[in-house]
Amino acid sequence: MAASPASVEPAQASAPEALAQAWNVLARAGQAPQDAVEKALADLGLPTDKRAQSDRCLSPQTRADLLELNCNALLARTALTADVAARLIEHAAGRFEREEALRAVDGNIVLRPAASSDPTSWRRRLDLSTLSDDLLQSIEQEAKQPQAPLAHIGLLSPVQVEKVHATMRRTEENPVFRRQLLVVEEREEQIVESLSLIDLTELISDDATTWFLGASALDAMRSWIDERIDQRLPGRLIAPPGDEGAVVTAQRVAALLQSAREKQVALVTQLTARAEAIHQEVTPISARKRLADAVAGLDMLRIVLCTSRHSTYVRHSVDDLAEELRDLGHEVAIVSEPSASSVITKITYLRAFADRQADLAIIVNFTRSQLGGAIPAQIPCVCWIQDALQHLLTPEVGAAQTDLDLTAGNTMPELFTSFGYSQINAMPFCVPANSKKFHAGPIAKADQKRFDCEIAFVSNHSESLAHMRERLLEEIGRSEASERLMRRADELAALYVKDAATVSMEDRARDDARDAFRKTIGREPAAQELAALIHRIIEPLTGRLFRHQTLDLVARIAEARNWRLAIYGLGWESHATLSKYARGPVHHGESLRACYQSARAHLHIDPVTATHQRVFECAFSGGLPLIRFHHDMLGPAHRATQDRLVESADPESIAPNGDRLYAESSCEQAGQFAAALRALDIDPQPTFRVPADFECQGAYYRERMAAPFNVLRLFGDVSEIVFKDAASAERVLERAIEGGAFRDSKSNELRERMLPLVSVHSFATNLLRHAGRVIGYKELIDWCNEGRPADWRGTNMPSTFDETLRLSGICQEFEGALVEQLRGYF
Repeated sequence: MAASPASVEPAQASAPEALAQAWNVLARAGQAPQDAVEKALADLGLPTDKRAQSDRCLSPQTRADLLELNCNALLARTALTADVAARLIEHAAGRFEREEALRAVDGNIVLRPAASSDPTSWRRRLDLSTLSDDLLQSIEQEAKQPQAPLAHIGLLSPVQVEKVHATMRRTEENPVFRRQLLVVEEREEQIVESLSLIDLTELISDDATTWFLGASALDAMRSWIDERIDQRLPGRLIAPPGDEGAVVTAQRVAALLQSAREKQVALVTQLTARAEAIHQEVTPISARKRLADAVAGLDMLRIVLCTSRHSTYVRHSVDDLAEELRDLGHEVAIVSEPSASSVITKITYLRAFADRQADLAIIVNFTRSQLGGAIPAQIPCVCWIQDALQHLLTPEVGAAQTDLDLTAGNTMPELFTSFGYSQINAMPFCVPANSKKFHAGPIAKADQKRFDCEIAFVSNHSESLAHMRERLLEEIGRSEASERLMRRADELAALYVKDAATVSMEDRARDDARDAFRKTIGREPAAQELAALIHRIIEPLTGRLFRHQTLDLVARIAEARNWRLAIYGLGWESHATLSKYARGPVHHGESLRACYQSARAHLHIDPVTATHQRVFECAFSGGLPLIRFHHDMLGPAHRATQDRLVESADPESIAPNGDRLYAESSCEQAGQFAAALRALDIDPQPTFRVPADFECQGAYYRERMAAPFNVLRLFGDVSEIVFKDAASAERVLERAIEGGAFRDSKSNELRERMLPLVSVHSFATNLLRHAGRVIGYKELIDWCNEGRPADWRGTNMPSTFDETLRLSGICQEFEGALVEQLRGYF
């Protein structure tokens, strides 16, 4: 929850060897030979005589101007009051005439009595402007994840503060998180001196910096912390070496932070007790009743949505879901960071649940257990998985799931086969699209002109494959074994892209990854290692190669046909072959809607899924998505067809291994699937083969679970918008661009097909319905069998989807037969 007690780190000096030697000579100027001192001064670019007008000298007027400039910037940030700023400027009167400031070639500044050429009388002869490499590298490493604020104590070297700030901003890998830098200086004399030496206005104006200056600095910092007691507090304090005043201030800051952490611990205890007291009367049966009544429109739910603003798309998707749930009549509170520089703690979540009697919690990409007891155990909690994140793929997280924990969204098979998640509580669903934000209404003429083109592509996947390999190697730890593993992953990615239309990455990746791990690392991979290899390395490499090769192919077609290709997103202007098509980023919302609508065709290129929110947003906006085909995009439609065959028809024959064989005429879905294959120039097998161990999952699966992923349901005639190679790409592009009314007609058809299946409205209603089906089902069954609720905690969940559906069906029967018996309990 709270960071460990702050420690004070000295900002140890380092410099290029020659300059470091020069500073060392000046540090002992009284003992060093005169020629050595003069050489050191020359190396550092400092004057060797009494001339006050050296180009390295800051004139008194320059220093006065710098002081006023910096004070005005601090006034604008309310880091100084007008009275304090005036006093600082008054204190400077005459001082700059008596003491000169000289800037060395490395940016370091020394001060000398006016026109004094004797280095023994100079101040700040040591190299205080350059931070240690270890410290700078640690700041760079910390930029990979949102971190608590960093506090720089003392302004003895303003260049040093500037360098810390520059490193933090340069290495920000997450553009929607900006780590807070705190600057604390109590001594007004030091403030006057430092603000007169360097222009700090860019640093001061950065809203991710906060300044605590002057005699009231610690009081101001205490108030600042009290206002943010829910957030992570500074864990690192940096003080210049040899600055005794800064060390004293740092000790006082550390004591202040320790007191705040004790307050945080007390708050956790208080809020935990209050949240538990509020929710202690909630039972699985009462939670189920509330959900069922809400789905029926008889009651309102109080929902807490937990998310992070440090991910651009996640933030948008949560806002969309909250809006939809409110439109359905429910009360929704969003728990998130209040600013781009804050990191919230357990206190933030506890306060939300202590302040309201929530009926449902929804967390994006995290489970209840990963929030460390911040969510009361009595209420249902949904983990909405949008990405294949490694922290979800562990046996410990799976084992921590209770009967009141649900998963929705990207419910990867490994969750159930390897990590112990409950399949009965899972609701697979693609990331939905907001049909209110993305609609086919008119767009502004300026936007239409800006985004007008024949072919468009929106993605931030501009990083080259070579650079991506190096980055992934650094992330997993570079070694001879990991480099061998990366080379094999690269070979697999190339194979999957080359044979995308015929090779199933979904079917082969697990075996291929296990074999690659075994041969390069020399042992069997653990389940977590295998999942990481697939989702963190093989799939990203495949996706990058798939996108860039397809864009190169489309670019050649566009050049030959004189069609304009526009690629939107970050970094494309630096791409080796596609930079000429780069059009910069396009923001989520109205600009993106206009982009979708204005292009004659929008490309979707993804080897993992064709049922992507970009495709849905495009169709909702009146645009036409064109999709690069890959074998796995037909997988859900194929499985749904097999399910319908087993449910509705008898096999024509049984293969020697027990597989069931059906004719395509056995059911309507089989005929539709075979027709789709022919339209894509893929010859269907003479018979449909259903494995012997395939279990029918029924209409609920086909209509609720599989439908959002079924491209035949979503796209209709897939051959109209799907391409496999250069010839088919040119064909579908030509029809979209020059096919008269076809583009608008197909866009309308897609929108009508998708709206009931993949909109945010569909996701919200299905999520509440699913929660109402699975929460409390054990208690209903036991109540029927034994006349009383069971002790449901710690019991085993059904492990197969078939058993899930059977039990859900039983629950429906119980609700009908026992409604009068259970009325009093509800």
